[in-house]
Amino acid sequence: MKNNQNGLTYLAIYDQKKFPGIHKKISGFVSVAKKMGFAANLSNIEGVSAIGRLLRLAKEIAGVKNSKLIIRWPAYGGFLLFFPVIFARLSGSFVVADVPTPRVVALAEIASGNQNFFKRNLSLLAVALDGPWVLWPVNRVIQYAEESSYFSFLNKSRTYLMGNGIDLSSIPLKLNPEAASKKVQLIAVANVESWHGYDRVIQGISAHREKFKDELAVTFSIVGEGEEIQKLKELAAALKLESEVFFLGKVDGDALFALYDTANIAIGSLGLHRKGLTSASSLKDREYCAVGLPFVASGFDCDFSPTYPYRYSISLTDDALDIEKLLDWYQGINPVDSKEIRSYALMHCDFEAKIRKIFSLDEI
Repeated sequence: MKNNQNGLTYLAIYDQKKFPGIHKKISGFVSVAKKMGFAANLSNIEGVSAIGRLLRLAKEIAGVKNSKLIIRWPAYGGFLLFFPVIFARLSGSFVVADVPTPRVVALAEIASGNQNFFKRNLSLLAVALDGPWVLWPVNRVIQYAEESSYFSFLNKSRTYLMGNGIDLSSIPLKLNPEAASKKVQLIAVANVESWHGYDRVIQGISAHREKFKDELAVTFSIVGEGEEIQKLKELAAALKLESEVFFLGKVDGDALFALYDTANIAIGSLGLHRKGLTSASSLKDREYCAVGLPFVASGFDCDFSPTYPYRYSISLTDDALDIEKLLDWYQGINPVDSKEIRSYALMHCDFEAKIRKIFSLDEI
């Protein structure tokens, strides 16, 4: 099917309309690979049944020859890819399994999901039985958070723990390094779920206002939709924070970057522990960094050392965000150098840096 020594094929299964963030990430990866000189292409399999998609993925893998091949690894059904991967490798391809979520986390998410008893246990069995052996034929495994010892068995030496990548060329630098308002303006952008932990920010603003009475130290703009929005609106209303917390709905493109221009601090995921994680590689944190915004996050992120000054890390608990401490940190990093923040993103988060690491290009 494909025979190209400089070729790079990214194979995936996802619903582009349902998961635009995934599509943006993979398209960005392929776009940067092309700029680096690869004959890169994305083949996303949509439609048909779940088993039909997996069989088509297996067929496409077997058809890739003498090329670099990245497979967005499915949560289950990997056993169908075992022999096609072997065939691709025998045909001269370098095969990378891109595992978006540790399978031990997938098990936890299924167990706490809302499927009926039969479907839930069938899904759990499918993931558990699709164990570490399905990845044994690949050259390299890419993961974004730590995997369990079971799913890592005989895969550890070929596994790279790395952060998600972004295409910095598609993200403009923040134009206004210091917002004009005396209030510190917080912004969060997400398809909002409980594990984003934005309730911690709202509770923190309420506690800070109670302590300092009429002083409006911060505002918090939540950009996006999602299942958790209504609960957050009810929480903000109950705490009488209509003047501090704003729900802006879905905003993207130039309008979103205009909002970044007026913000001082971005809010990442503050509730990773709610889905059993202690580490993650948030795409939004990388977008904040690329824009030039300092940001707040929880848990470990392999692209940001604990001493990185523009990432304010908080505990993996449900405690309210301490606004007083946040403001002290913000004063300590002022004046914020947005260009310095973006330069860090270019070095550590841009797709080119990720591609060079995945294929060991700096070692050639």
